[in-house]
Amino acid sequence: MGRAAARSDLDESRLQLHRAMLDTDKLFFRPGGRVLLADIGDLLTQCLRNVDHVTDLLAQDGKLKQN
Repeated sequence: MGRAAARSDLDESRLQLHRAMLDTDKLFFRPGGRVLLADIGDLLTQCLRNVDHVTDLLAQDGKLKQN
């Protein structure tokens, strides 16, 4: 799989995750559940920042094979 295809898959996965979080948000009414969902959202945000950082580093590394 080339980089462009991998990026496309990553973008699609990110969109699906965003949609799932929006759908899930509609299901939680109790305060404890809302707190847990907010915690998950915070963790996902940090995880996606890490993914973005790694993909930026990979894009800058000219030694990696471009497919």
